[in-house]
Amino acid sequence: PKAGDLTLTDDEVKAKPPNFYAEELATRLRTGPAAFDLVATILQPGDVTNDSTVATPDGRKEATLGAIAIAEIIDNGICDAGTFDPVMVPEGMAGPADDPLFEIRSLAYAISLSRRQ
Repeated sequence: PKAGDLTLTDDEVKAKPPNFYAEELATRLRTGPAAFDLVATILQPGDVTNDSTVATPDGRKEATLGAIAIAEIIDNGICDAGTFDPVMVPEGMAGPADDPLFEIRSLAYAISLSRRQ
């Protein structure tokens, strides 16, 4: 986040109401968009690409690809058929490595989409 990282302890999270994050975001958006940098980590030969449980080694170069801004919250009743799927990428981009978790996530996201329609 361009505003900086804000963290809560486990005890602080437990003390918050169930919809805390949605309420907190709505409060923030009254003063302006929530903005984030979209950053890619540049891997090196030999880095693990087929196990998303393995952390990327420290010291890898990063490239800022762009920015994302959330300007408003749209009512939950207004939901299109779009969903995030890490397996679906634009032409010219490489898809996920041979990490089996991506295929599992793809199925989970499809189920999530079907349940919110």
